[in-house]
Amino acid sequence: MYGFIFLLIIGAIFLALHNATTVLSRWQNTFSDFNFSSQEFYTKVQEVLTQAKIPDVDYSHITFSRGGMMSANQDYLRIKRNEFVFYICASPFGTGFFVSTWLVERPGALKTVLRRVRFIKDLIDIKTYYSVDTESMYKGSVQSAVRKVIEEITSGKGVRGLSELEWKPVDNPRLKW
Repeated sequence: MYGFIFLLIIGAIFLALHNATTVLSRWQNTFSDFNFSSQEFYTKVQEVLTQAKIPDVDYSHITFSRGGMMSANQDYLRIKRNEFVFYICASPFGTGFFVSTWLVERPGALKTVLRRVRFIKDLIDIKTYYSVDTESMYKGSVQSAVRKVIEEITSGKGVRGLSELEWKPVDNPRLKW
């Protein structure tokens, strides 16, 4: 009996953690007839953000598979602040250069499990004006840094500049994994 209850609890925790990533926004663009080093792009973005002195930001690189288990891997720059994580991809794509940003929410394991209990979820998901403001400032700072680097590396290289509409990320694309 206790073994069955234990398995149910472990299963619930696994399901909660499995569905813990929510995509909040994404942006992408391919710059035709242009090429640049992915690693240099990531370094430049990190430098711009470091100069901005945004508090509580962690930088790292993460490798995702391009397709399946046997496919090549792609390096992403991961920029994390609290439960909000940007994954930035910069890569050659055909004769162009591709850049994408993904903003995801990845709450910790305990918070993910507690969110499954309705009355606790309501208590831990309370948003204050300040928390919404700082989340928005973080999101805007990373997007501005990516834009600044793109404009810097493409300036004078014959690459068409993007319109304001093309710079706009797609918010809440309703993706979960």
